[in-house]
Amino acid sequence: MSGERSENITDKAAQAAQAKRKKKSEGAHLRLTTEQDAGRPRIVVTAQLRDMADDAIIALAKPNDVYQRASRIVRVIQADDMPQIIPMGLATLKKNMASSANWVKICHKNGGTSESPAVPPDDVVKAVAARAEYSKIRPLHAVVASPTLRTDGTVLQQKRYDEGSRLLYLPKGEFPLVSESPTADQIKDETKALLDTVVDFPFESPSHRSGWLAGVLTPFARHAFAGPAPLFLVDGNVSGVGKGLLVDTAMFIICGTKIEHTPQPPDENEERKSILSVALQGDPL
Repeated sequence: MSGERSENITDKAAQAAQAKRKKKSEGAHLRLTTEQDAGRPRIVVTAQLRDMADDAIIALAKPNDVYQRASRIVRVIQADDMPQIIPMGLATLKKNMASSANWVKICHKNGGTSESPAVPPDDVVKAVAARAEYSKIRPLHAVVASPTLRTDGTVLQQKRYDEGSRLLYLPKGEFPLVSESPTADQIKDETKALLDTVVDFPFESPSHRSGWLAGVLTPFARHAFAGPAPLFLVDGNVSGVGKGLLVDTAMFIICGTKIEHTPQPPDENEERKSILSVALQGDPL
């Protein structure tokens, strides 16, 4: 009698444990299904590294803040009031991979199958970072902070990613709508308004004043043409003549803020490294 009672108690405990596991499994499956309904793809953690990396890249193509540039997955941050493009580190990449898809593990136990939530394996994260080819992820050429001319002569002036130019427009402040077909009188008036901001600067000649004006206008048209753009240098015959203020005036017109003043490096190799660093970050100026 006591043996039968002990056996019954054991059977009930086993049934209770099995019911608990089933409930937990159903709960996890329900959560996964709900998240999938929100539009995130499902990626099963397996031994197939390449397949998981392929699926992860497709999933990464959907978020609005993930881009590719120079064979790297990148993101855009705000640094010193200016947008900046930086490579996505492994930790940040893993976080984005986890949030862009439902990662699950398939568990086989007691003749049944269940799913449990998982995180992207580190080797998959490294494989994605090393892929260097991301046809599904949007390419990012540069970030601009003010209305910008496109190659077809139209003006990018809506806050968004522009597929045609591969530019991300993140305006600093509010800009009035820019006319794409200004009249001759409007061009004359706006030119005068720009030059009035530097009317008291001691330019050596009218050509130097025109050079400053070209330096102000070039960033707005930089992405409308292929090839190199002019490099503008500011020089003065004496210290304290106003070189820094002249640059700051141009920068406030172009992007609404100051930028770091960089003297020309005396060594050519150092200058090359400095230019490359700025180019990789996508700094517009």
